[in-house]
Amino acid sequence: MPVAPSFDDLLTQYEAEAQTRADLLFLDGDVALAQAHGAAAMADACIRFSAQAFKETFIDGAKGA
Repeated sequence: MPVAPSFDDLLTQYEAEAQTRADLLFLDGDVALAQAHGAAAMADACIRFSAQAFKETFIDGAKGA
């Protein structure tokens, strides 16, 4: 069964993609790192929402009537 990427996986992927497109450095406390964390947090929330919505399509995961 596939496993959704973790927050750290998303952050690593963001940094790797940004470094291939531009010569960026991600230093502690830098604005580029803050933007990377924000994007990874939003992606993590979207993945969680999608996984929960998919789970609710099955009888064992359904809620309510």
